[in-house]
Amino acid sequence: MSDDNRKWKDILESKYIVVPGNSNVWLNCQSWWWRDLVNICREGEGEGWFQKALVWKVRSGDSIRFWEHPWIDNNNLKGLYPRLFSLSLNQGMPVGETGFLDDYGWQWNLKWRRERFQWEAVLEEELLSILFREVLYKDSKDHITWRGDSKGIFFCKISIYSFGQSRYRTK
Repeated sequence: MSDDNRKWKDILESKYIVVPGNSNVWLNCQSWWWRDLVNICREGEGEGWFQKALVWKVRSGDSIRFWEHPWIDNNNLKGLYPRLFSLSLNQGMPVGETGFLDDYGWQWNLKWRRERFQWEAVLEEELLSILFREVLYKDSKDHITWRGDSKGIFFCKISIYSFGQSRYRTK
């Protein structure tokens, strides 16, 4: 999912993605395999088992959405700060568009629909203290890793049955 230079990704995108960068395809025109894959990825509107098994690593902030993707300690900010999310004008924006780089480093520029109440301002301060621990790298791409493995790699076991015996091979 992270390596844009893989041939298999080019083949799948050319066959199934109608508009590059947009995964919304007409499922009734696609193969059963592709429909199942899309349903797994969208299970529970992005909060299914597959999405929960992924870890988002922010580098440039170009493809990871600030509020919606789980990039802070494997949590999404929308879930951690629902009140601030409801007030935010940065909904749906990538991390890299919620701030700017200046001579002092990365500066967060969160925008709100209205002034926050005092208790909401406390939440904002808490959020900013978490955000200031994060570092963006303009020369590196965001990527996704698998949560279940310490190296972030997905493995599965394939069971091969022959003559009543079971042999397992890991791929």
